[in-house]
Amino acid sequence: MKRLALVFLLLASTGLSAQILNVESLRRVTDTSGISGSINLNLAIKRNVNDFIIFGSDIHLQYKMNDHLLLLKNDLRFLKIDDDDFSNNGITHLRYNYRIHNRVRWEFFGQAQYNKISLIEFRGLLGTEPRFKLTKSEKYKIYLGHPGHVRVRRAL
Repeated sequence: MKRLALVFLLLASTGLSAQILNVESLRRVTDTSGISGSINLNLAIKRNVNDFIIFGSDIHLQYKMNDHLLLLKNDLRFLKIDDDDFSNNGITHLRYNYRIHNRVRWEFFGQAQYNKISLIEFRGLLGTEPRFKLTKSEKYKIYLGHPGHVRVRRAL
């Protein structure tokens, strides 16, 4: 029974480690409360020999207030020439982080993704996990999430 549990744990950890979006790179280190981030939208419609429609969005927002942190990443790309979709992909990630203790946080997250080129019609992800801060250093921060995942981030 113990061997079966160990094999299951190894397979689950391996399967869970696949990540398309690096969430750690999205976190903004800030001492101030409020909202920070950026919103970029673009739209182009061209008509010559062919009809071109180009749309894109890149939204990266973080809201921090007291023990609460909310992170949103939305990245969409669409390119259509005449009736053919050449590029059609998007990813949206929403994460809520609540500080329980100075070195312990609880996170809830959801992610949706599609990508025509990679043949991903839809990939959804929902989850929750504890997040432990293992270091006291402000220059280098090491966090431990669910089993098998260690995240390292260097403060700039």
